[in-house]
Amino acid sequence: MSLFNFLIRQYLKARWARIFKAIEQPSETQHAIFHSLILQAKHTAWGKTYQYEKIKTITDFQAVVPLSDYDDLKPWIEKIQLGEQNVLWPQPVKWMAKSSGTTADKSKYIPLPSASIFDNHIKGGKDFMAMYYYQFSNANIFSGKSVVLGGSLSDTFKNNIQAGDLSGILVHQVPEWLQVFRTPARHVVTIADWEKKLEVMSSQLQHENVTSITGVPAWMLQLLTRVLAKSGKKKIAEVWPNLELIVHGGVDFLPYKTQFEQMVGKPIHYVNAYNASEGFFAFQDSDVLGMLLHPGCGIFYEFIAWEDYEQNNHAITLSEVRLNQKYVIVISTNGGLWRYVVGDLVEFTSLQPFRLNVVGRTKQCINMFGEELMVHNAELALANTCEALKCSVKEYTVAPRMEASKSSGWHEWVIEFTATPKSLEEFVVCLDNQLKLLNSDYEAKRKNDLMLKPLQVFSLKGGTFYHYMTKRQKVGGQHKVPRLQNSTDWVDELKLGITD
Repeated sequence: MSLFNFLIRQYLKARWARIFKAIEQPSETQHAIFHSLILQAKHTAWGKTYQYEKIKTITDFQAVVPLSDYDDLKPWIEKIQLGEQNVLWPQPVKWMAKSSGTTADKSKYIPLPSASIFDNHIKGGKDFMAMYYYQFSNANIFSGKSVVLGGSLSDTFKNNIQAGDLSGILVHQVPEWLQVFRTPARHVVTIADWEKKLEVMSSQLQHENVTSITGVPAWMLQLLTRVLAKSGKKKIAEVWPNLELIVHGGVDFLPYKTQFEQMVGKPIHYVNAYNASEGFFAFQDSDVLGMLLHPGCGIFYEFIAWEDYEQNNHAITLSEVRLNQKYVIVISTNGGLWRYVVGDLVEFTSLQPFRLNVVGRTKQCINMFGEELMVHNAELALANTCEALKCSVKEYTVAPRMEASKSSGWHEWVIEFTATPKSLEEFVVCLDNQLKLLNSDYEAKRKNDLMLKPLQVFSLKGGTFYHYMTKRQKVGGQHKVPRLQNSTDWVDELKLGITD
């Protein structure tokens, strides 16, 4: 173990007591955060509008502050972009995280005052690393370099407010002493042109001692492929023998896992982190199912049962959640997002401590025929099918197709395989059966083919998704291929090879 790694381990150990206190006393921690948020924001334009000075309890808060999504907050955010301050949060806003989301083409701009950057995103990242070192006593990440496969800065607003991918912003905010352990240099990481960035990064990184990589799985695979091509090696372990950790997030990792294992060529840790432009929420801290929710990172959480979401929107606090129940996650943050519906569906796997999985999206769910197909159903069914038939998938997207009579229809899957099944017909049957096993609503609607007919699969040539995403300027950073869509636009264009 290097001296640097030893010293940083000691620094991270000092965080353990505070992390464990928040995890072991989640209700007290959440109440403290709630009252702190209200107190700090009561003199903002938002706080005055909703009379935060009169709010004493969570019940008061829920009674007067409406649920919001990005469109609801957009007029307030536009005021910040025009140079106004003290709008949603009392601190000046110098950065905005730009995100296209997963189901819409328009950009979202999430304000990032310093409290959000340092007391949520960076603090969450440090606590994640502290728990990684707690879990693995032989962790040795700081004996080499870490790669964060992030995005770039793209826009500038009034008062020199800069906007771009969250990862690109954090590269500029991470303490200088930590920059020593990052590679490549800041100016390379934030190159806007994805192809140019891949070329430069792969050329440089093949000569570095890389110990960890963080990013969206699809883009990490692109980088690893380039590194192997540049180095002439067959396995990443030959290029980076000390690689021990890949941190993934944004999409379900299961369909990608086999590809990573084959490409890396040695056992390493694959750890999930649940973070977004809106906040750092949870991370995998053990082999136990689910990610550990971090209740002490400047976010107050509420949850709405999925079946109630469209009806009464009754929100509950963390102490009231139950197992085996899908919830819409609602956040109020030290970045000025108030009762904000993130758009994720989560399900708790443990209540002591609170662990959860992201199981879908409020807008990324196919329910045209009452089948309620969620992302986690699709991911697991696909993974099980690939395992059974000894094949593998690189990318895919699904959309429902309605018959002319509009009384029934089917799901169309467009898939880019890395290892093609021997029989596509067998693959279709196996995938359909897996979906029936995993989703009783899907199974019911498939009965006798009356409402939902057998799914269809279209196999695409290698590189189709990447080329399509490139043409749409949605490569790298936090851009992700939407898995489930209720529009057939993507499916139709991918099938036809339309990429402009």
